[in-house]
Amino acid sequence: MIKKIKTDDVRLGMYIHEIRGNWLEHPFWRKSFKLNAQKDLNTLIKCGVDEVWIDTSKGLDVIMPETDQLEIPIPSTQEAPVETPAPVRKSIAPGCHRARTHFCKRDPSQGQGSGHYHVQ
Repeated sequence: MIKKIKTDDVRLGMYIHEIRGNWLEHPFWRKSFKLNAQKDLNTLIKCGVDEVWIDTSKGLDVIMPETDQLEIPIPSTQEAPVETPAPVRKSIAPGCHRARTHFCKRDPSQGQGSGHYHVQ
């Protein structure tokens, strides 16, 4: 597989498929070759070329960082407990009495204080 990589990621054993640009702009007379010598790697890094194309089917691929060495922040699955205030309990008796006297009429046939009402 052909892929473009940063020159800083090049390592020995890679197959350089292409160095972009005019061949007069870099010190290599071939545009594709296997990178076997440390002096060639140093020259490639220092020559000012930012990116190269490598062929992973003919040489090594880029080393991917190991995931166990990376410090990736993992969000907490537990949320901080939220304190909810206790509900304030109010008596509804005054409101019920007002509603009862407003919407209901005491049944006079039941007598005084019987508590019997009928809806108006």
